[in-house]
Amino acid sequence: MAQVRETTGWRFATAADKEALESWLRRHGAYQAYTDELLLAAACLRLRSLRIELPTENELERVASAALNGFYEDVHHQIADGTPPAARTRIDELLKVVAPATVSVFDQLKADPGKPGVDNLNIEIGKLQLIRAIGLNSEIFSGLPWKVLQLLKRRAANETATEMREHPELIRYGLMGAFCTSAALR
Repeated sequence: MAQVRETTGWRFATAADKEALESWLRRHGAYQAYTDELLLAAACLRLRSLRIELPTENELERVASAALNGFYEDVHHQIADGTPPAARTRIDELLKVVAPATVSVFDQLKADPGKPGVDNLNIEIGKLQLIRAIGLNSEIFSGLPWKVLQLLKRRAANETATEMREHPELIRYGLMGAFCTSAALR
């Protein structure tokens, strides 16, 4: 087996190779492969291109999972760090239930537009104006794949305002930023 490796140029994956793979997946691969399955396939292709033998399935899954988690952490950081304090305050206001309302503005924003008509059109225009009034700069989202923003938007849309308030700021502002930006562009 050693002679085959020597002849073909293939080698075992070292700990340094796995660290380098995780870093590459996090910084490059996840931009096109933003799910576990896609990133695992990208990891295999990357190792093959470098003529490095695949580690065990569990090791490879761990590397890909760590890279994907790191990628989404980076995305949340990019959005949250780029969200101005005034916009953060407005986002937090969306998550509150203010009397006499029984649901938060965030939950109202997620509501189905209803049947076509002037009244519902005016409601949707009001939602759009609320979202735009938050003051998120589109530059925050530059370089982020549209499908990643859509994935974060869906995650946010599936949460209640209470669940959203319970998230750490980094995740809350990342999810809400993606939700608001995607909703404003639809």
